[in-house]
Amino acid sequence: MSQVVYNSIKENIVKAEYNEEINCLIAKWYTMIAFEDLEPCYRAMAKTLQQFKPPCVIMDTSEAKNTIRTDDLEWIDTFYFTRAVHYGAKDLIVIPPTSAITKEAMKDYMDTAEKQGIKIHIVENYNDALIKAKAISEANQ
Repeated sequence: MSQVVYNSIKENIVKAEYNEEINCLIAKWYTMIAFEDLEPCYRAMAKTLQQFKPPCVIMDTSEAKNTIRTDDLEWIDTFYFTRAVHYGAKDLIVIPPTSAITKEAMKDYMDTAEKQGIKIHIVENYNDALIKAKAISEANQ
């Protein structure tokens, strides 16, 4: 069972949910430059990490477009990644974007996460991400 922790008011921006069955936070991004949704989404995700302490996060960017602004990435690093590690989320499962521009931006995102001690796992699709998340969660029980 999943519970939505953040859903953009505008359609196809971002949705984040906590999957109780596999103890994983899942974020589905459609655009990486959603100014009005970026901060509240990451705040909601951090609160969920604090509450449930999942060992991993799935970042589904398969349909995402655009890039992350440098100052937004700095804020994500300072606010979110440090909290993620503190609350025990040490693995980030990434479904990479098909957009070449967004793929380049995700390299910076993943590099920033790795510098905080988060292990990156790149998978091909959502099903593979769920399988990987379940294995990580089971290994952390």
